[in-house]
Amino acid sequence: MAREITLSMTAGQIATAHPELIPELERLGIDYCCRGNQTLDQAATDAGLRPEEAVRTLIACEPDPAAGPAETIDFAAMSMTELADHLEQTHHVYARETLDRLDTLISKCVAAHGDEEPRLAQLQSTVAALTEDMHDHFIREERVLFPWLRRLERKTEIQGGPPWSVRRPIDCMVHDHDDVGEAFRRIHELTDGLTAPEGACSTWTQCYRLLGDLERDTHRHIHKENNILFPAGIAAEERLGGGPAKKHRRVPTQPGGFTLIELLVVIAIIALLIGIILPALGKARSAGRSVVCLANSHSIATAMTMYADDDRAEHFPTARMPGMAMDGNPPAPFTISWVYLLAPYVGVEATLPDNPTAEEIRAFIERMPVCQCPEDHSQNWDAVMMPRLASYGINAYLTPNHPPYWGVKASQIEFPSRCVLSAELTEEMAMDHFMPMFWGDPPTVANPMIQARQWDASTQLPKVIQHTRHGGERANYVFTDGHAGPHPFSDTWVQVVGETPSRNWYDPKAP
Repeated sequence: MAREITLSMTAGQIATAHPELIPELERLGIDYCCRGNQTLDQAATDAGLRPEEAVRTLIACEPDPAAGPAETIDFAAMSMTELADHLEQTHHVYARETLDRLDTLISKCVAAHGDEEPRLAQLQSTVAALTEDMHDHFIREERVLFPWLRRLERKTEIQGGPPWSVRRPIDCMVHDHDDVGEAFRRIHELTDGLTAPEGACSTWTQCYRLLGDLERDTHRHIHKENNILFPAGIAAEERLGGGPAKKHRRVPTQPGGFTLIELLVVIAIIALLIGIILPALGKARSAGRSVVCLANSHSIATAMTMYADDDRAEHFPTARMPGMAMDGNPPAPFTISWVYLLAPYVGVEATLPDNPTAEEIRAFIERMPVCQCPEDHSQNWDAVMMPRLASYGINAYLTPNHPPYWGVKASQIEFPSRCVLSAELTEEMAMDHFMPMFWGDPPTVANPMIQARQWDASTQLPKVIQHTRHGGERANYVFTDGHAGPHPFSDTWVQVVGETPSRNWYDPKAP
């Protein structure tokens, strides 16, 4: 039976309906993954082909027996759970293993041939950045988006609650895919189209061949997400009555606009790992744990900006005070904690009373792995009276229930890229926030009792956030523009005793 292929079909639709044509689309240079929403007419033109000739070629193409059964599987017929499992067990595993092998091969090439071909060093840095981006992307899919899609498939209705939509994390993943496509285009520029020079050693040749294999696998990987899984997730949410169109218009298959907060989320994806220096991934367990921690931090940042966008006042979420009265205010219920409020935005559905038992809190936190750093070994996770809520704390300056501002809108932050949104808490902390308005000498807000718990006057350092973690004098920070990265505390705070801080990355209105 002849294939029905027209110029008005998108490249993604063709790859979905006729997976056996994917090798031919690759050969023709037609982008069916990152730009899979383009019509064949436009995609063929962009590839330098005559559109009508491309149609005839695809209709007449015979499947390549060497392509194997994977090229003929109808992935569109899979459930979201089946497809997510396939992506994790096939493409994620392959990419992680291949990137680890490429790190070794490229390092050998640079050591042996870097002097004669300086572009190898640029290739090494490009692939290193791609590796970090892909590792972080996989973690966020496996821990946030894919579980969310699996739950959508099991549900029969959208429960009441904040107007969150699966479109938001999908938009972030689609933007990641665009960045990966740009990285491979840069790799092609640096390698003359993955063509090793004449007389190149076997390591050099193998390196370029492996890069080509990874690129082809990544194309198939992105195609299955952009053109099959993500639209299925959006359709499932719409069937259940979720995802209000007036607030969530951008989908992978058609263009759309961003709100200010959504734009900050997109910028966060681009800026996530800039400036991070890590050992080669896969060679040190601590480096792997740091990547997980940073991915957690970024997921929290994304969820917080989504929450702020859904809140009409565009405030960041509240923080939970200790289990005692503070300045005449009663202790706050657990359900005002950002840990609880952000649960829907990371795909966790749970309902708790205002004052749950410690056992109920622990059960809830176990469902929120995004809040737990793998290097956090606090004894308070199992505390009887006040269990630890998270490895990370929100900057209380930003919250509606802390002085001196009692809530700060995203639009009021003076320098979002230099305003700390969250930081890693010390392991003794049971709260979900830290209070830098009580730091320093003098502090912004005077309260000797609270300052004594927050600030060490002898070292001029806070007692409540980590200064050293992940292999050095640094800890991970998330900023209100959405980017995250490791910093020494001295990057964020400088004060001469008796004077106003000359650097204060915690006060959202500091110059």
